[in-house]
Amino acid sequence: MYTKCGSLDDGKKVFETMQTRDVSAWTAMIGGLAEHGRGAEALRLFERMVAREGLKPDAVTFTSLLHACSHSGLVEEGLELFKEMASAHGVVPRLEHYGAVVDLLGRAGLSEEAQRLVDSMPLVPNQVVRGSLLRALLAADEDSSGYNDADLHAELERAELSVEVSNAHARIGSWDEVERVRRVMTEMGIKKAPASSSVDVLDVRPPTQVPRR
Repeated sequence: MYTKCGSLDDGKKVFETMQTRDVSAWTAMIGGLAEHGRGAEALRLFERMVAREGLKPDAVTFTSLLHACSHSGLVEEGLELFKEMASAHGVVPRLEHYGAVVDLLGRAGLSEEAQRLVDSMPLVPNQVVRGSLLRALLAADEDSSGYNDADLHAELERAELSVEVSNAHARIGSWDEVERVRRVMTEMGIKKAPASSSVDVLDVRPPTQVPRR
């Protein structure tokens, strides 16, 4: 509770004085560190949780860890965690994990790697994954011309992406794509985008997992 309210130090004090700390408590503390951009500290806490306490991390733990790496620019560490999820800890990557890694790569300017990851996913990418990929492509001054109108409609459904997509195309002089994006926005009734992130660290509810055919 303390870490969610912004008082990370108070949260740490409470955590350290707890007589019994289960996986949920460790994961909450890791998530608090992730929220405050303290990725390296989150990784150290994870090592302590596994090596010293002998606890088994779950899917939510890895979601928090990957977001911690993403927001702290710890690309190699995040990719290593992603690789070890199943092999070392028996946690099969879910959509939220793929989305976090795509966000990690996008923030690092590795749009091609992000695209390859999405293309190789055994699950059908959901809105968060595709939104993170679109952000990665736009950050690299690439465009969304590979999206048909239906796909673009799905991506822009998260309204905060709409103006960003339009402006990014204008920046690189892709005026036909600017007009197409604006047309789709008009059809959707989108007027402006709220200021929010495409990936919510606290949103750890597992989405529907659809395997690729």
